[in-house]
Amino acid sequence: MLIWSVLEAETGNPIESGISIDSKNNLIVDKSFTETKKVVIKAESTIFHSSAEYPITIIPAASSISVDKEELLFYAGTDSAETVKVTLDPETIPPIGITWKAQKDGIIEITPSDDGTATIKPVTSGKTVITITEPGGKNVRMNASVVTPVEQVELKLSGKQIPGGKVSVKETLAPKNVGNKKVEWSLNVDESIATINEKGQVSISKEAVVGTKIIVTCKALGAPEPVVSQIEFDIVEK
Repeated sequence: MLIWSVLEAETGNPIESGISIDSKNNLIVDKSFTETKKVVIKAESTIFHSSAEYPITIIPAASSISVDKEELLFYAGTDSAETVKVTLDPETIPPIGITWKAQKDGIIEITPSDDGTATIKPVTSGKTVITITEPGGKNVRMNASVVTPVEQVELKLSGKQIPGGKVSVKETLAPKNVGNKKVEWSLNVDESIATINEKGQVSISKEAVVGTKIIVTCKALGAPEPVVSQIEFDIVEK
């Protein structure tokens, strides 16, 4: 016959409440248990008058798990990396036994650390979902994309370059399969002369002086460092 007991790891004293062993030799931890605790499981044989001990660390169940980033965006062919950090609730729970799993293999590389963080690097173009799971089974997911970066922006003008006129600037990004097609527009003149909207349309003021040079700048945001291109025109007479 075996007699089981749970002891304090540091003192060797029996633990009176919160942690116990039932009749089927299952370790039972009370739901109100909120602190990480090192204990020793001891088995004593009344027949052979011997005993054995096994040290374990008991970690309380997390009520939730979260990460510090909602999604990750990488550019193919670049030496980039992102560090993602896990937070457990309550925060007193150490990030032990966290697992990281990508839905699709080969798109990203995940290197977990013991401190609840992971370094994630791009491998090849594609999209995947990362699932981060704590030992109790609660998990959180985040999207990761590896896209082709913008290398070049070409601009083309059309419209009336006159006071009160409108000029459309059309951007073409290269290569064609870029992942992030967002751009930002700006002008070299103040709003009393001309303005430009998010679609690249320049509205020239009726009071603008003929001969004024307007420089349109298009900044493509789909690369590690923004790719910039400019095109210019002069305001002419009607």
